[in-house]
Amino acid sequence: MTITTLELKLISPEHTAFSREVGMVILPGAEGQFGVLPQHMNLIAEIVPGKVAVHDGGAVQYFYVSSGVAHITSTKCSVLVLDVIDTAGADLGGLTERLDGIHKLMSSSHSESEKADLQADADFINIILQDLKVS
Repeated sequence: MTITTLELKLISPEHTAFSREVGMVILPGAEGQFGVLPQHMNLIAEIVPGKVAVHDGGAVQYFYVSSGVAHITSTKCSVLVLDVIDTAGADLGGLTERLDGIHKLMSSSHSESEKADLQADADFINIILQDLKVS
C-alpha cells in the first residue's frame, strides 16, 4: 500500500497551530528551504525563521515560524518552534506594536542572553512584516 499523505504538526509552546494529514510541506531549513513528502527519509532538521507552505490537494496554506526543529519520519512531520503564526491571521498593526515592545525591552535589558532572545524575536517579526508589506 502506498502512503499518499503525511501527518503534519506545527507546534509552539503556546499552542498547536496545525495538525492534519497533508500531501506535502515546504520548510525553511538552516541550509535553505526543503520539501517533505510522504515516505521521506528519517531526519531531524534545524528550522530557521521563515514561511512554511502546507500543500493539501490543490490548496496551499502558509504559516510563519520562528526557529526550532523538525522531526521527520516516513509518515509524520512534527515542527517544534518558538512561535508560529498563520498568515491568514497576521495583523500588521499588532505585529508593529509587538516589535515596538520588543525594542523597548531590549533598550532596558542588562542581560546579554535576554537581549539575544529579544533580538531573535525582533528578527522573526521583521521577517513577517517584510513579507506582509511585499504581499
